Amino acid sequence: MLRHPWLTRLPVPLLAPTPARTAAVERRLAPLDGLGLDADTMTAAFRAVDSYARGAVQSEVALAPYTKEQGWESGDDTRRALAPQMTYLLGTGRYPTCPRYAQGAAREDDAGPECVLDGVAGLIGRAGA
Repeated sequence: MLRHPWLTRLPVPLLAPTPARTAAVERRLAPLDGLGLDADTMTAAFRAVDSYARGAVQSEVALAPYTKEQGWESGDDTRRALAPQMTYLLGTGRYPTCPRYAQGAAREDDAGPECVLDGVAGLIGRAGA
């Protein structure tokens, strides 16, 4: 999707099964099959991972033109550029939770998939118990 950003603007197909869509769903569900999950939980896990991936890519594609326009080439560049405004906002005291995040995060921009997959692993663990 990053190589073809226009894909992020397509509606998510909810109906109209086609061979290609069915094959795509099959590829996503197959790794979950046989892990002890019922059909509803398999579907929820599939949708959680799929929705996270789609949302993450859509955010990245949406930000790309702006960051390029600003000359920012990395997440670190972006954070450095936005630091003065963030420092001001955090200094107001209106956002008591944000300082802990802003000052304590390890800057792992790709930790989201791990969180989602840990959730799916928890579902699998409970199903196997």
